[in-house]
Amino acid sequence: MSQHPSPEISTAPQATLVENEQEDFTRALYEWYGLVRRFWYWFLLSSIIGLGVAFIYQQSRNREYSGQAVILIENSNNEQAGSLRSGRRSGMNALMQLNGINVGDNLQNEVFILSSLRLMKNVVGTLKLDVDYTMRQGLHQVALYRNRPFTVHFDKPSERYARMKVTVGEGGTFTLTDFEGVKETEGRAPITVRAGQAVTTPLGRLTITPDPGFDRFPKGEEVTVHHYSPEVAAHIYRSRLSASEYSKESSLITLTLTDINRERAEDILYEVTNVYKADIVDNKNRVAQRTADFIDERIKLISKELSQVEGRLSSFKQSNNIVDVAGTASTMTQQSLAAGQQVRQLSTELSVAQNLADFLRSTHGAKEVIPVVSNFGNSAVAAQIAEFNRLVMTRNRYADNSSAETPVVRDLDRQLESLRSAINSSLQNHVRGIEIQLRAAQGNEARFNSMASGVPVKEREVVDITRQQNLKEALYTYLLNRREEVALQLAIEEANVRLVENPIVSESPIRPRRMMILGIGLLLGLLFPAAVIWVLRYLDNTISSRQDIEEHTAIPVLGELPHIERTSDDTLVFGPGNAPNSPAAEAFRLLRYGLHFMSRTAKVFLVTSSSPGHGKSFVSRNLAASLALTGKRVILVDADIRVHNLSTNFAGRQALGLTEYLVGDHDRLSEIVMRDGVLPGVDFLPAGIVPPNVTELLMSDRLDRLAQELREHYDYVLFDTTPCFSVADAGIVSRVADVSIMVMRVGVQPKAGLRSITELHRSRKIGNICAIVNDCDMKARAYGYGYGYGYGYAPRRKKAWWKLW
Repeated sequence: MSQHPSPEISTAPQATLVENEQEDFTRALYEWYGLVRRFWYWFLLSSIIGLGVAFIYQQSRNREYSGQAVILIENSNNEQAGSLRSGRRSGMNALMQLNGINVGDNLQNEVFILSSLRLMKNVVGTLKLDVDYTMRQGLHQVALYRNRPFTVHFDKPSERYARMKVTVGEGGTFTLTDFEGVKETEGRAPITVRAGQAVTTPLGRLTITPDPGFDRFPKGEEVTVHHYSPEVAAHIYRSRLSASEYSKESSLITLTLTDINRERAEDILYEVTNVYKADIVDNKNRVAQRTADFIDERIKLISKELSQVEGRLSSFKQSNNIVDVAGTASTMTQQSLAAGQQVRQLSTELSVAQNLADFLRSTHGAKEVIPVVSNFGNSAVAAQIAEFNRLVMTRNRYADNSSAETPVVRDLDRQLESLRSAINSSLQNHVRGIEIQLRAAQGNEARFNSMASGVPVKEREVVDITRQQNLKEALYTYLLNRREEVALQLAIEEANVRLVENPIVSESPIRPRRMMILGIGLLLGLLFPAAVIWVLRYLDNTISSRQDIEEHTAIPVLGELPHIERTSDDTLVFGPGNAPNSPAAEAFRLLRYGLHFMSRTAKVFLVTSSSPGHGKSFVSRNLAASLALTGKRVILVDADIRVHNLSTNFAGRQALGLTEYLVGDHDRLSEIVMRDGVLPGVDFLPAGIVPPNVTELLMSDRLDRLAQELREHYDYVLFDTTPCFSVADAGIVSRVADVSIMVMRVGVQPKAGLRSITELHRSRKIGNICAIVNDCDMKARAYGYGYGYGYGYAPRRKKAWWKLW
């Protein structure tokens, strides 16, 4: 049997993954919140700029208003229908369906027609929308429609877009300038024209007439006159118009139009409805007239075809001698049966006659009677046979009473012989006669049978011709009725369209959407610095926080030091004039606690970095000062003999120090150690002069002797040495240290270098390494760090606005 994993085992990795994702998301959220706090002035400035650009943009956009109207489509019975044109052309569709053509129509057809370019061209022509008048108001343009001061009449439509500016002058004069969209307009002098005067301009010959609002219009204002071609104007206003079904269950159509002028939007909606009604009436009459013409043509054709069918039926009956198809078929059937009966009767008579003849031949000379057949066809032969039989019976009676030689019997024998010959002769003649009659009867029977078998074919042909006649008659009658209906429809001039809701135009513009544009501007203003920060952080390959160290190395992190402005080579956070509870001071106190927690017995500390510029000297002198605050005896040793920055700032470059001790020139520490050389409680051992063999000096036993002696006299010893990857000094000095402190500066320490530091830690080339993250941007953190970071007992100093940059 297969073993199913337990729920705890199967769901634990997934739960851990979800928790890690939530932790990463929370950390990223806190990090971005801290960045916003740190660079709030950039976000504020960018937001102000974004809002300003958005305000200018929405002010430069033309104000657009939305108008809406609702119309109802009805059929001819004033009932709501899915399509007016389906009801109007239902008769025509029925005619087409008779010919096998299916015609479909619905409300979508009317929606398309209402928003068609053809209808809008009629609207443009009626309202003269190919000429537009605008003027600037603030940063945007407004359209002059009903309140325009004048109207420009062009002699002919424009072939392309063109415009000019018209300045209203005193005394009913107008100045035309800035002609655009036509050739040879550069250098054109202004044209001054009086009202009603025809003038030739680069835009064509035109006339300007004042409107009722001319006197109220400010003189000297410029009005831009746009002249479109009718097609372009129709395209423009068609793009602003939309038609849609109000609902699937109704026959209502909603018309929506957007325009920069409220009155023009209202007039266009009204005119679209009127043009649509006129188009319906015109199309109805045009279709009805075409339908009438079509019906007249069909009536003529059907009438001709009906006459041809009737003539064909008449000719068929005449050629086949048919008056009544059913009566003719019955008569032919009876004649065929009678002919067959006659053939059978004659065949029987012939058979009887032939049998009698054969009997006479077979009984020649015998004195026997001839069989008598009732209803024999030949009465003369039947009489002769009856006479013969009587004579035979008489002769046989006489012969029985006398002898055959008596004269009477002999006489009767002669009579019988003579009568037999006559009967035989008569029978032969009778047989020949019957054979003649039989052949004639058989011919009649064959003829009647042939005629009777042809009757169904003729009857079927007559039925087919009759069916065509009935179909043509029905279609002819239907066309006559339709012609009367179409004639009645031509007399009706009403469109089955009703405006159920007059055009309503919004009082306030729907575009530009001010709040949305301002919101987008604000959002872009916030996103721009965020994007810049993200790009800079993405391109930055240096560490940004202790998390980078913890994720890439196994080195413990003692703590983080905040960014301090205006530092120098001798800056002391615990020095005179500095707040004792500043964030930097609290950070070094936390470092002191971290060192004590890491190793309670450690006394000698090495301070180094991976490369110059990480602030190791700043960390070493201030860490020594924080240790001295606890009342411990501390000494700071400048082991960076090659550069000796600490010695330059606290003792001078010529001061005696570590070099002289390692060389052996001075064995007593009191001769080279500066009491309270850094600050009270922190002694200082300078680096001394720069020798030619620094590495060899540091490898000597005197360094171990020095470290041992310092352990005996001081509670804490700090060696400030060289960067570990620049020269080998740090690795050499680390042999005398209990803890090696690796200073990593944010923005300076590359993430790629963490691998080399990890290798140092793993290989024990520098023993017992721990890290300090220097120059952290604590303002970018979402929560506080110690008392001085988040809650800060130190007073805040306000900055001048120009220092925010």
